[in-house]
Order: sequence, then structure tokens, then C-alpha cells
Amino acid sequence: MVISEEVLKKIAEWSKGYTPDKITRIDKKIAHKTNEQNVFLSRVEKLNSDDTDSFLTQIVIDTKHPYFFEHEYDHVPGMMIIEAGRQVGVAIAHLHYDVTHDKAFILNELNIRFSKYVEVHKPLFAYSRVSNIKYRKGELLKMMHEGYFIQSDEIVAYMGGMWQMYDKKIVERFRSPEKKS
Repeated sequence: MVISEEVLKKIAEWSKGYTPDKITRIDKKIAHKTNEQNVFLSRVEKLNSDDTDSFLTQIVIDTKHPYFFEHEYDHVPGMMIIEAGRQVGVAIAHLHYDVTHDKAFILNELNIRFSKYVEVHKPLFAYSRVSNIKYRKGELLKMMHEGYFIQSDEIVAYMGGMWQMYDKKIVERFRSPEKKS
């Protein structure tokens, strides 16, 4: 994948004055978290390109996080990047596809590839696309979300997955044991 000029320009703009300890986080409800410290997204924006389903997200690298940095690392742990990618998909669905907060998100498929170490003191971004969108009764039911993590204008990881969104009552029916006749 070649990183577009639009994406590189936005990354350069967002990187100005980058201070890891002062980066803000999106609302925890949008990332499906109860503790703000577990939110790894700073901002999520739709890109202005011809591709209306493209987004750029700034990732929060919290080196004080008690789980992901429970011992000293000289790079961002892969599991933290995976959680950030999961949060990107959820946030995009809420912010740009009007998925309500009463929906349950089911991640049916997940693929990830790391190509470089992600450095702790450099800004990290996710360029992503939503495709294979399916609606039912005017509500988003299913989507493919895939993207690339970018640091220092280089791709450092790829992550993609298939999501479904259901009413929580339907999910409970999926989970309950079958009734015997």
C-alpha cells in the first residue's frame, strides 16, 4: 500500500507539537471502555478523499498504562496496537455510521501483521477503510474494517476484521443454551 499525500499531510499536521503525555482521548463510551486510561484513540476523522469510507485516527501511546507497560518496553506492545485497532472500528461505527450505543459488536474475523517495531515516543496513526457494508432496516448490520498503522510515514502494521452489530437481546439469544423439546 502506498500512503496518499492527503494522509501524509494530515499526519504532519497532527504531529506538530506532539507530546505523548499531553495527548487527549476520545470519550470512553465511543471506545466501549469504562476507564478513560483504557482508551487508546485521540481523534477519528473521515478523510476528504473521493473514497468516502476512509478514516484517519491518532493513537494514544500511554507508556504509564499498568497492563500494557507493566514492565519497561522500548516499543509499543502488539496487544496494545490490537486493542487500539479494535477501538478504531468501534469508534468509526458510532461516529460515522450512526450505530447506537445499545448495539452489541461482534468481531467475527481478525487479521493482523506487524512489519516494524512501533516506537514509544513517536506519534502513531491508523489509516483505515470500511467496506462490505450491509444495512438492515436502515441500520448498519455488518462491515469490514481494515487499515494500516503508520509511524514516521511508514507502515508498521496491518489489521483487518469483520464486524456485526446486533441488538443486545438478540446476542443474549445467541448465547443462551438451546431449549430441549
